[in-house]
Amino acid sequence: MAQEQADTATKEWKRHWPLVLAGVSGMSLSSLSTSSFGVMMVPLTEALGWSRSLVSLGPLTLTVTVILVGTLMGFAVDRFGSRIVALISAALLCGAIAAMSQLSPSPLLWIAIWVVIGVGSAAMPTVSVSPVSKGFFAGRGLALAVVLSGSGLSAFLVPNVANWLVEHHGWRYAYLGLAGLWALVVIPIFLLFLRDPKVSPAEPTAESEAAAQTALTGLTPSEGFRSLSFYKLFGANLLCVVASVGLILNMVPVLRSTGIAASTAAWIYGFSGIATIVGRVLAGWLMDRISASKVVGFGVILLTVLPIALLLAPGSVTLAMVAVIGAGMMGGTTTPANAYLAGKHFGPRNFGTFYSTINVGSSIGVGVGPLIANRVFDVTKSYELVMWGAIPALVLAGLLYLSLGKYPDFSQAASGER
Repeated sequence: MAQEQADTATKEWKRHWPLVLAGVSGMSLSSLSTSSFGVMMVPLTEALGWSRSLVSLGPLTLTVTVILVGTLMGFAVDRFGSRIVALISAALLCGAIAAMSQLSPSPLLWIAIWVVIGVGSAAMPTVSVSPVSKGFFAGRGLALAVVLSGSGLSAFLVPNVANWLVEHHGWRYAYLGLAGLWALVVIPIFLLFLRDPKVSPAEPTAESEAAAQTALTGLTPSEGFRSLSFYKLFGANLLCVVASVGLILNMVPVLRSTGIAASTAAWIYGFSGIATIVGRVLAGWLMDRISASKVVGFGVILLTVLPIALLLAPGSVTLAMVAVIGAGMMGGTTTPANAYLAGKHFGPRNFGTFYSTINVGSSIGVGVGPLIANRVFDVTKSYELVMWGAIPALVLAGLLYLSLGKYPDFSQAASGER
């Protein structure tokens, strides 16, 4: 059985690798604004006279926008398909990043740009994941993990590219450069490779045929939104992102506040991207073999290594690097696990709707986490309280993941409908 599953997974990869490439590109683009946020924080405050709290209103605006349109965009993906929604979202995101080069001391344009980023970001994770979730059966966990590593790729590339552009050309040209580079790569890949596959396994086996039979089954939106599993998954994701993103998106200024130089801080932060990729791929491999809730639950609890290390040894480059790498690997389990668990607990029929709604929790965290962290810094001139608060929140999030029950068996529903 294990060998049969491995053979089928290999055939799935040969058949659908373009979907994975498109998904990686989409996730990389979806993280462009947030991956550059920490590097741009200090240049923006110095050039425009803004406080860090005001700058953090950008991600908060993204949060509010995604809350308002996130589920609607999930419906749009289920109704119109991933390709058209992905192309529109990519154009919005690249255009919005480029528009940041025109910022003035008035914060109105800053807020308006983040509204556009929110609309584009609301759909991008779903259009990146949904085709892969439909095209892979035996190897779904690993395929989803590779796709979702696209944000880790951004976390590795963007801080270093952005920091170099800022140092050599200024922050305005840095925004133009980032938007142009990602547009030139991502949009052609979407045009060439992004399609919603027909639901059929690479080669019929007892297991893959059962997966194909359940492909159009699952909970209705009303059933899913009434289930306890949905609120556990949503709550765990929300807590994890609020606690971790306040530190991760601000990692460059957090490290700088401990006495580490800006270029060194950006370099250390870049390692989190590589670690996130490794963590996501490893998590995907594990989720095809053991319970995804255990993989992500223990991973989130171990994510506390980051605030603990920074509290114990502020200013230590070596320990900061070890902590950032460890947190990247542990934090890398969450995004693929959310997609995997959404598919397993709610079924594929309305996957776009459920996954987009769960991602609203991520967007809330992306908006609220940095705002809280930077408000604390503005008042106390330190991120220490943020680190202390992150520890219990991450533990609670991990316990919520661990409390998720067994996966429902949708194959019985499929048999009853035939």
